Formats: sequence, structure tokens, C-alpha cells
Amino acid sequence: MWPHVHLLGREFSTYGLLTSMSYAIGALWLARLRSEMKAPEDTLADFWAMIYSLFLGALIGGRLGYYLVEWRSFAAHPLAMILQWRNGWVFWGGALGSIGAGLIFVRIWNRTHRPRRYLPVADYFGFVAPLCHAIGRVGCFVGGCCYGSPTSVPWGVRFQDPTGIVPRRLLGTPLHPTQLYEAAGDVLIFIFLYFFMMKRVREKRFTAGSVFLSWIILYSILRFVIEFFRGDDRGMLISAALSPSQWISLGALAGASVILWRQGLVELHPEKRSPYLA
Repeated sequence: MWPHVHLLGREFSTYGLLTSMSYAIGALWLARLRSEMKAPEDTLADFWAMIYSLFLGALIGGRLGYYLVEWRSFAAHPLAMILQWRNGWVFWGGALGSIGAGLIFVRIWNRTHRPRRYLPVADYFGFVAPLCHAIGRVGCFVGGCCYGSPTSVPWGVRFQDPTGIVPRRLLGTPLHPTQLYEAAGDVLIFIFLYFFMMKRVREKRFTAGSVFLSWIILYSILRFVIEFFRGDDRGMLISAALSPSQWISLGALAGASVILWRQGLVELHPEKRSPYLA
């Protein structure tokens, strides 16, 4: 457990460094694929405007998601929670915020440029996202956040550093390495989407949006299962039966499945696709 690292005489959050590195890797990879996103008049400045829009949406969504699931604490101490940036980020909030920012960006873009469709571009983010998320989850692991529940399995992890996020009462107790479970699942999702799904989308054997929608579906299933092994406080959204992330996962799974079912995996009826989304 290395919640902090020292570089150039300064102390940095390991989680923050790895998360920043994951964003940089994703953005630079997508920059190399910019010509494939089929916007002939798209300049490099336009591309980075899109990237920054998505990042801002993720930033706002991640914080708003945290305030939503911890609404009782937020109502009691709003200023303290707003000023506290060490933790307090909800992945689903960030993902939905980024998706919403992408929709807004496309609408603004289409007013002044040749109309571009949302899902063909989203496919590229669909296979990059799980790889970047896997790196971020490694950051969670070394920082001690998103820790698992106590376990007797032989691969249980004992966190020892009192400066981390794991509560002192759990230090030295074997916990499920849920961060690594999710990181491994994200890597498998990335491999499937990049080497199988994206190849077929590029060959026009699968419909545009299949990669992006498949990512939402597969990650929703992964997150729903892993939540049963989590031991940290994740707030309450609807009821204590399921965590907020599980409720959101169910909604995301249903929404993405319906869209993929309506447009079809294999493009047999292109006239039925949405001119805006697909």
C-alpha cells in the first residue's frame, strides 16, 4: 500500500498520479486514431475540445454522484465535502457525466459543422475506457480506497499503512482485493472489445455503437457482481438491499441493452437507426 509517492521533493497521491496517467494514455491513444473518427473538418483543436469536454463532464458527474449517494453527510456538512478532494468520486457518476458531455458536445458541433453521429465516435472511447479504468483501479488498490470486505480466501490482502483510506479497525485484516478484481475484469473487457468487437465494427460487420454499448453492458455486470465483495461505505440510493452502484448498473445495463437490441448487432436495417445517436 503506497498512498503517497515523493517526486521532485513533493508528495503526490499515488491514486491521483495513476488516474492522471490513465487519462493521458487514453487521450493520446485516441489522438492517434482521430482520422478514423470520420470528421473530415475536425482539427486537432476540435479534438482536444471534445476530450476536455468529456473530462469536465466526468469531473462534474463524479462529484455530483458522490454528493448524491452521500446526501445525508452532504446536507450536514456541504462545505467540508465540497472542499475535500482527496476522495469522494463515484465512477458511474463520472461515466454518465462524460456520456452527457459527449451528447452536448455533438449537439453544439452539429450546429456549425457537418453533422457527426454520436455512437461511431463513442465506440473508440468504449474500448479505451476499460483499459484506463483498470489503471485507475490499481491506483485505488495502492491508495486503499474501494477496499473489499473481510475474507478468509488465501489471496486476501492486508493493508497496513495508517495514512491510507482503509479504516484503522481493518488494518491487518485480510480483505477482498476488489480493486484488483475490477482491474482484471476491465482488462478482459478491453481485450474483448478491442480485438473482437472493434475489429468487426471497422469491417462494418457490426453496427456503429456496438463497442460502446457492449462496454456499458459488460461493465454493468462486472460492477454489479463486485459490489457484493466491497467493504467500504458507498452510501444509499434507493434501499440498503443494493448499493447505489448496483442500482445504477441495473439501469445502465437495461438502457444499453434496449438500444443495442433496437438497432441490432448486425446492421440489417440501417434505415431504423437513430440519425442522432447512431
